[in-house]
Amino acid sequence: MTTAGRQSSRPLRLGEGDRCPSCGGTAGVSEEDDGYRCLVCGVPRVVVDGIVQRRGSEKPLLEQAKALRLKRAALAVVGAVLLLLGAVTLCFTTVAALVFGALGVKSLVFLIGAALPLLFSFAAFIASRRTNGAIAAAMADAELAVAKELIASRAAGDAVQLARLMRLPAGRAEELFGRAEVERFLSTGDEPAPRVRVEEPVEPDATEEEGNRRNRTV
Repeated sequence: MTTAGRQSSRPLRLGEGDRCPSCGGTAGVSEEDDGYRCLVCGVPRVVVDGIVQRRGSEKPLLEQAKALRLKRAALAVVGAVLLLLGAVTLCFTTVAALVFGALGVKSLVFLIGAALPLLFSFAAFIASRRTNGAIAAAMADAELAVAKELIASRAAGDAVQLARLMRLPAGRAEELFGRAEVERFLSTGDEPAPRVRVEEPVEPDATEEEGNRRNRTV
């Protein structure tokens, strides 16, 4: 079998063929704990499991999510280092106070100084956790941008096709499809079609009909 034959028989990777907005690679994506990332440049990605000509309007949001992930990692490292430093300092200060009897105001000052790294470590971990919300919001906006492009290009005509292309749960796909349609309607400014109210015919009252018959008789 030739090399071309082997390549043509190879199954496509997830997202292969969809161009990365950041590096332009089409190698596909790999799944992570909190989403997907490009196999070439490592930037967070919104998966599109198909070859669709798109503008890649989600690029600024993906770059924002990447920066937030780096910030989260840096905060986690700083928090871990401060935690270790504070624990070691606190242990040495406590042992010194017990062995040498260095109690009183000086010992209290040393204990407070040793506890400061622990407080800063706790603050760093809290800030790292809060970054998760900002990352999720950026990726949610990126999903909406991709959904609007897929709908505009007619690659996804309904929520079912959108869920298949973006590998989304049905509920999330319906939400994105509805939001994309609403934003398209607001941006185009088209007037909604007039509603015609259909009412059931009202049957004439028996008393009124009898009165009309008498009038015609007279």
